[in-house]
Amino acid sequence: MKSIISTDKAPSAIGPYSQAVKVNNTVYLSGQIPLVAETMTVIEGGFAEQAEQVFKNLSAVCEAAGGEINDMVKVNIFLMDLSNFDTVNQIMTKYLIRQEQRFKCLDYLKMYK
Repeated sequence: MKSIISTDKAPSAIGPYSQAVKVNNTVYLSGQIPLVAETMTVIEGGFAEQAEQVFKNLSAVCEAAGGEINDMVKVNIFLMDLSNFDTVNQIMTKYLIRQEQRFKCLDYLKMYK
């Protein structure tokens, strides 16, 4: 059984997609950007504030699906500048605390040159 997951605690979908889709016991989350749900604007501040907002958005969608962010088993992170890797890693460890969780960090600019 498939159901669409939506919450007003995370930014609404800007395009023709859902915040998440639940199929049986598996939830597939759409990508997040650092928008504040209430204003639909990018959070003020620098990279660290933006990364923190992304994880807050992911947490809100996970909770709307009946779980929590620590239920995630795989995360793909696309960075425009890999020099921000340490920052995003520090922020991510506040949200993803289980060591068996896996993530992949990709250099977005190099992928599309």
